[in-house]
Amino acid sequence: MKNEDFPIRRILFHPEIISIDLVKIAQEMTEDQFDEFLTQYDKAIQIAMKNPYLPNTRLMYQLQDWSRIDFFSMRKPPRKFTRDDRFIYRYDADFYDVFKLAVGLRNAKGKQGDSIYYTARIRLEESPDHWEEENDG
Repeated sequence: MKNEDFPIRRILFHPEIISIDLVKIAQEMTEDQFDEFLTQYDKAIQIAMKNPYLPNTRLMYQLQDWSRIDFFSMRKPPRKFTRDDRFIYRYDADFYDVFKLAVGLRNAKGKQGDSIYYTARIRLEESPDHWEEENDG
């Protein structure tokens, strides 16, 4: 997948984004809701890849050099509904790689594991080099 503004050589993802994050989200939704979520998630990924350095998306502290995109889980959210999901990623400008780290509820509150930031940080600590490459076809 190529991009005119920001070249992309490879898209890498942490396997737990599929085995944990997406499974957890699917379990909390109907099949139709999950299909709609996946469409919105794909749009968020495309936004991130088109411009990985969008203003106010860079993270700090233990997730320095990572960014986030907040997005709606549904195509037509109710009025005054806030973006309810968050995608955490990083663009490596030296090698033109995109790293997809985590996806989940934006404002999850609770103890260890509910926060997408906590999940991402622990994922990086426990398996910082555990990436799989996406195939286009």
